[in-house]
Amino acid sequence: MIAGAELLPVLTSEKPASTNPANEVARELTGRDYVSWSALSTFRTCPLNYKFRYVDGLPEESVSSALVFGTGIHTAVEQHFQAQLAGDTKPDLDALLFAYRSEWLPHDPDAIQFGSKETRETLDDLAARMLTAFLVSDQARVSGRVLGVEEEIRGMLVEGVPDLYGRVDLLTEDSDTLMVTDIKTSRGK
Repeated sequence: MIAGAELLPVLTSEKPASTNPANEVARELTGRDYVSWSALSTFRTCPLNYKFRYVDGLPEESVSSALVFGTGIHTAVEQHFQAQLAGDTKPDLDALLFAYRSEWLPHDPDAIQFGSKETRETLDDLAARMLTAFLVSDQARVSGRVLGVEEEIRGMLVEGVPDLYGRVDLLTEDSDTLMVTDIKTSRGK
């Protein structure tokens, strides 16, 4: 043992325990001590689907192409902002497209449900156009300092309801202003 090591602080990665008693009810039902926006949205749309997914934990037989597409775009944008956070050279379009395409790899192509006029090729073309537009947009140029990318947020919004958990895409600071940016790829709402 190193002399004096017992005097060093012990660092743990555990998050502080929430004092919200509703979190335990959520943990008992779903195994999670929080709710997410996607869980709430699923419940609002179809309570039975919520039960199958979040309470029963049934595996989904297919995955929506929109989910894979959105995840790919988010991964590419995250890579762009991570480079800014690290002070590195910003990735070019090819690097962003590589990040986007990498999100398709873990999925069985036969299990991806495409929209009526969608194919992998049409979505790849759309991704290229979106990422090209992103790179020349004001959204890609952060004024101020990047504080975090894909940061977790969690807290009690309503008493008696489990903590709401989510992630924000970008936290920046400009002068005395803290800005939160959340990128959306959905066509609706």
